[in-house]
Amino acid sequence: MKTIVLSLSLLLAGITFVKCTTTVEPLTMEEEKAKLEKLYDEIVELSQSETCSNPDNWKYTAIGSKACGGPTGYIAYPKSIDESNFLSLVEDYTLTQKSYNEKSGMMSDCSLPAEPTGITCEDGKAILVYSGL
Repeated sequence: MKTIVLSLSLLLAGITFVKCTTTVEPLTMEEEKAKLEKLYDEIVELSQSETCSNPDNWKYTAIGSKACGGPTGYIAYPKSIDESNFLSLVEDYTLTQKSYNEKSGMMSDCSLPAEPTGITCEDGKAILVYSGL
């Protein structure tokens, strides 16, 4: 009986070991691009999940990564959503885009987008405001 228990224990340990050593293949460029698009759509959906009626209830954050560095733009989001989760998604998107740019040899004009100076609400949507443009 002890031999059976020991054999089963070793077998289960072996199965666990095999599971732990499974490697994950890196994403292809097409898969990485698809991940970027899906992540961006999820971020936009969350950012537009509330109707904008008071700009004081909204914030904005930088999003994306240009090939030369810096964000590709800014996105407004309601303060009422799970901000930690939202910013985590934005960070994941930004890092994934940076990686994609590096792997693909992407180039950009290296200009930095203007940072918004505020938010206004128009027709229930949050609109980023830029001064001096």
